[in-house]
Amino acid sequence: MLQCIRRSLIIILPLVFFFGWQIENEIEAKQLAPVDSFEALLSDASQKNKEYRAGSPKIVKLLERRLGLGSDFSKEEILELANNILSLSRHYDFPPSFVLSIIEVESQFRRNAISHRGAIGLMQLRETTAEAIAGKMGVPWEGAESLHDPKLNLDMALHYFSELRKSFKTAKYYVTAYNRGPSRVKQMLDTGVPLPERYYNYYNKVYTSYSSYRGAF
Repeated sequence: MLQCIRRSLIIILPLVFFFGWQIENEIEAKQLAPVDSFEALLSDASQKNKEYRAGSPKIVKLLERRLGLGSDFSKEEILELANNILSLSRHYDFPPSFVLSIIEVESQFRRNAISHRGAIGLMQLRETTAEAIAGKMGVPWEGAESLHDPKLNLDMALHYFSELRKSFKTAKYYVTAYNRGPSRVKQMLDTGVPLPERYYNYYNKVYTSYSSYRGAF
C-alpha cells in the first residue's frame, strides 16, 4: 500500500509542479498584457479632457487621500502641487493620472527622496540627466539641490518624458526607457533583441498605479 502511494506521488508531484509553473507563467503573461494597451489609454483624448476638466480640486483630493496626515506638504503646498501637475500635464499632453502614477512609483510623493543611485525628488531624476534636460529647456542649471523643488522636478521629468515619447513612440518603450535608460533600450530595439521581461517590471507598476488613478477621476 505504501509503495503504491509512493509511486503515485512520484508520478503526480512532477505534474503538479509542471502545471503550477504553467499557471504562474500564464499569470505573468497576463500581467504583461497591458503593455499593448497602455498607449491607447494614454492617448484617449476624452479621458484626458475629463481629467483636465476635473482640475486641481480633484487632484488635491487625490493627493490629500494619498499623503495622509504624515505628509511634509502643507495644505498650500498640496494645492500648489496639484496646480503644477495639472498645468504641466496639459503643457506636455499627458493625463494627470499618468503623472500621479509616475510620482507614486518613483518616490511615493516624497519630494526629498534620494535613491541609492542618486536619483532625486518626486520624479527621481539623476543629476547628469537633469543637467542635460535643463540645457535643452534653456533654463539655468542650479545643481542637484534644485531637484528638490517639486515644480522644477516635474517640469524637467515631463519634458524628458515628452522627448522619450517622440523617440520611442509607444508607452511600453518610453516608460521603460525612463527607468532603464534610453540608450540601453534603443540599442536592444535596434539590434532586434527583445527586451527582457524584467525590464517591464517598472512599466507594469506604473500601469497598475495609472489604472487606479485613472479610475478615480
